[in-house]
Amino acid sequence: MTTSATILVLGIATAYLSGLLIFSAAICGILFIVFLVVTMFRHPERFPVATGTSEQFKQAISLFVGLPAILIVALGYIGMTEVIGEQQPYLVAILLHIAGIIGVLAMLRMPTSKQRQMRNNILSLHRYFHGEIDGPPMSIECYEHHLPFAVALGVEQRWTERFNLWRESEKMDAYAPDWRTSS
Repeated sequence: MTTSATILVLGIATAYLSGLLIFSAAICGILFIVFLVVTMFRHPERFPVATGTSEQFKQAISLFVGLPAILIVALGYIGMTEVIGEQQPYLVAILLHIAGIIGVLAMLRMPTSKQRQMRNNILSLHRYFHGEIDGPPMSIECYEHHLPFAVALGVEQRWTERFNLWRESEKMDAYAPDWRTSS
């Protein structure tokens, strides 16, 4: 976090001192809009859903009018601004600054190998609960052991249905947990 803040401050100072502050802000604005649109398509759950008609109208206006207008203004400014010879090294520094911010943000969001393994294990467990892959054979102990995980993943109903099908195929009586029958 300190690294990205330092890169940001140095980039802003360079842009200000070289007279390219608005130019670099336009470049960052374009990148921000592209990042926002990509994130909206890849992770729509991160963005709030408008409930009322007026909120939906505001969202539609900002998405279909506001963002393209900002993009057009930024591209117009970049296209109409002439970068003179002595500003070119600063422009390169600004572009490296933007690339540095993108690189730092990308590294911050990359999961570690342990996090990837945990995610893969959770996905495998989820598929096991749905019966898509083989796992431990069904038994009362297996059902009770995995039930808290099924609840955490929100598939407890499907897991219980699988258990009930197994119980019926084994011609077992109604199921009652050990703690309930012993008290």
